[in-house]
Amino acid sequence: MIRAWLAEDTPAVAAIERESFSDPWTEEMLSASLNNPAFFGFVYEEGGEVCGYVGVIRPDDAEIALIAVRSDKRQKGIGRQLLFKAIDHAKGNGAKNVFLEVRVGNMPARALYDGAGFLPVYVRKRYYSDGEDALVMVLPIK
Repeated sequence: MIRAWLAEDTPAVAAIERESFSDPWTEEMLSASLNNPAFFGFVYEEGGEVCGYVGVIRPDDAEIALIAVRSDKRQKGIGRQLLFKAIDHAKGNGAKNVFLEVRVGNMPARALYDGAGFLPVYVRKRYYSDGEDALVMVLPIK
């Protein structure tokens, strides 16, 4: 089930964030995001446990700032469901484009975004702390 991300979900989201990324958002950063009126998040809950999440920043265009799925729940379509929930939310709030950035070498994520219709925009050289490039992508909303 996908539902709104609540403050009490943040410790579980932070655990998935730490498991998924070499430079994760801290629990404090995640909590602060929930207090930002331009931020909205969703979690995927199964059996009372948070298994994935997506965070959208939506001033004019939308940006998918966060998305991850717990490692034992990957490859089951949860990330795709969360991605499309975020896109629908952005569309419903008047966004003309949805942006995101992804590690150039993160092929599973890139396949998800390509399959959803995202297009490459440009590369941010040595964007991540380990020196890997980031690919900025956009989904124009019609």
